[in-house]
Amino acid sequence: IPVLDLRAGKLVRAHGGLRREDYPPLISPLCADATPERMLSSLAHAPGVQVIYLADLDALAGKPAQVTHLLALAAQHPKFEFWCDLGLTGLPALAALPVLPNFKPVLASETWSGSLPEASELARCVISLDQRAGHDIGQAKLRVPANADLAVILMCLDRMGSPEGPDFARLARDKRSLPDHRCFLAGGIRDEGDVAQAARLGAAGVLVATALHDGRIRLC
Repeated sequence: IPVLDLRAGKLVRAHGGLRREDYPPLISPLCADATPERMLSSLAHAPGVQVIYLADLDALAGKPAQVTHLLALAAQHPKFEFWCDLGLTGLPALAALPVLPNFKPVLASETWSGSLPEASELARCVISLDQRAGHDIGQAKLRVPANADLAVILMCLDRMGSPEGPDFARLARDKRSLPDHRCFLAGGIRDEGDVAQAARLGAAGVLVATALHDGRIRLC
């Protein structure tokens, strides 16, 4: 799953060792002009890409969310399912979002507080269990309901862009505790070997940014 980080409408390169406001502009071999519109048009030609993860860094910094822009991107690219982290803080913020069939809000433990929505509403969302340096951030585990088929991201924020690699021990541990859910590993994926190891440990997929834009993982 390609990860695109947007700040003030432009793509930037995330790194776990930097503050979000210090992320540099994205330079990627996937397209010469790394605007979100051009990047998505390029990814549309990549076989097998069905989901795009979008992080609204403005919203995560407490600034006005780029909701209109992100919804427009989703409407322009119905081929993709968009998982969008808008820094949602609770049920009122979720209820205020328009509903699009290919737009799934991310409920991230870093920012979310309180209970999760009812099952019917939760089905259109993605859960992100965020960690930094192996420690849970915010509302740990978000009381993920059992006996449901949900997409759950195991996010390791400090490993983004790091050569340290992904936290496979966490994947194995959390996959055992969340057997009914589809777990996606995020943070530190370096190459195809890491992708294969994540699959062997039961991951339904991985979220990739740095290795994709460095050309170490190719989509075609």
